[in-house]
Amino acid sequence: MTESLLCGASAGRATNHPMDNNQELVAQGIGNIFIPFFGGIPATAAIARTSVAIKAGAQTRLTGIIHALILLLSMFLFAPFKTHIPLSALAGVLIMTAVRMNEWEAIRFLFKNKLKSGIIEFFVTMIITVIFDLSTAILAGIVVGFLLFIVKISQIEINSSQIEPERISQNHHEVFTDWTVIYISGPLFFLNSSKLKQAIDELPANTNAVLSLRGVPMIDVTSIKLLIDIYSIFHKEERQIVFASMNPKLKESFKRTGLISMVGEEAIYPSVNEFLLDLVDKNK
Repeated sequence: MTESLLCGASAGRATNHPMDNNQELVAQGIGNIFIPFFGGIPATAAIARTSVAIKAGAQTRLTGIIHALILLLSMFLFAPFKTHIPLSALAGVLIMTAVRMNEWEAIRFLFKNKLKSGIIEFFVTMIITVIFDLSTAILAGIVVGFLLFIVKISQIEINSSQIEPERISQNHHEVFTDWTVIYISGPLFFLNSSKLKQAIDELPANTNAVLSLRGVPMIDVTSIKLLIDIYSIFHKEERQIVFASMNPKLKESFKRTGLISMVGEEAIYPSVNEFLLDLVDKNK
């Protein structure tokens, strides 16, 4: 499956004809179910032969059929002649095939722009291809890609700032002195939830908090549990905490876990500005 999808994706980029993944996998699955009854073994798309065919000007699916027929004829008719081909000549053909398979423009793009994650995946895949085989290298590259992605998304940004009365039309300095807005950018999950706790702990005593969640696309159970614990602490200390600018998916997670019922709908605001205006109205 992995090699078929890789082959199809590579061929699709080379020919500007995106592959239908479902069609490819269903066809491969049906073929591999029935081929053992005829003495065959499970097969997959071959990126080497596909790449060579495209470079040679292949246009239609007949390319694969013609290729198979030529291989069949070479086995039965040309085998005596092929035994006289020097292995060094075959090695040269393989080297040129490998060179032409590489997407040199994409490789140059990686190194020219110093894209560290892409360069790491490139070298990991290349080295494992040499040591083992392409399928193993692809799987290793996917795992490395996942790990690098997790490292990147775990680096959230949390900023705290005092509320500025100038953001609304009236001056009510005394209303905002006990409030701090905490802006969070990035997904909240178990790898970075401690950073949020640290930001809350660093707030001055008796300070109320507004959590602006506009930049938070998703949240996991660990982080929601942390918010529940933070709310409990604030409630015991007679401090207030409200949530602003959350997306619908985030709000649904808050509802399912009981956080909204705990803090109350009155502690949920569409934006920080709406909270500021509401705070002013309550203190008139």
